[in-house]
Amino acid sequence: MHAELDEHADYNVDEARALLQAGTAAYNDGRFADAEAHFRACFVVSGQGELLFNIAISADQARHNRDALAAYRDFAARYPDHSVIRRVRTRIAALEELENGPPNVDATPETIDEESEQSEPERGQEEPRGIETGIALIAIGVASLGAGGVLIGLGARDASTVEDAEDGTPFNAVRSEYDRSGRRTISGVVAGAVGVIVLAIGIAVTRGSRDEPRLRVGLGRVTFEGRF
Repeated sequence: MHAELDEHADYNVDEARALLQAGTAAYNDGRFADAEAHFRACFVVSGQGELLFNIAISADQARHNRDALAAYRDFAARYPDHSVIRRVRTRIAALEELENGPPNVDATPETIDEESEQSEPERGQEEPRGIETGIALIAIGVASLGAGGVLIGLGARDASTVEDAEDGTPFNAVRSEYDRSGRRTISGVVAGAVGVIVLAIGIAVTRGSRDEPRLRVGLGRVTFEGRF
């Protein structure tokens, strides 16, 4: 909500405008505690009552529940017929329930509806980072599985070269294939195992697993914990 500043008021309009702009910028950047502080300072300088809504929504997003509740109540008392009053009263009820209810009750600020969308500082929509991360992990897992398969295939080819060598062939003639075979096979198995683990984590993240996926590495074992 962009409060209107009285250009002909007795207070320092330039200072109030700078604080209002700083608060709006902080809110748009997701720095809600900073936004609350700037809006409060602007309110002290200007005394403009509509800034109480700015203070309330910033404190609400910052989870400063008591400060948000106090600002919402003050705003509702001053502007009972304001266009955003329905949302204000909804948040008051939710925060009062949180204040009077069990300590673990969640009162997450609601999504801005069409009515209040024009009054609240605009914010860019956040991308679903969890899904993006999951897709990236799936891609990495698939690539690791593919690399593991290629290495195992190369190891098998080297082993076949050693096994199919003609009788009487000196060992030194196939020594490099013999050495590479073991290294490539082991590397392929490790890459494939890592690929399976990363792929599983990616699927869990993409599907929104309740339990955060965890990778545990111990002596001789690698385990993945999480719900699919």
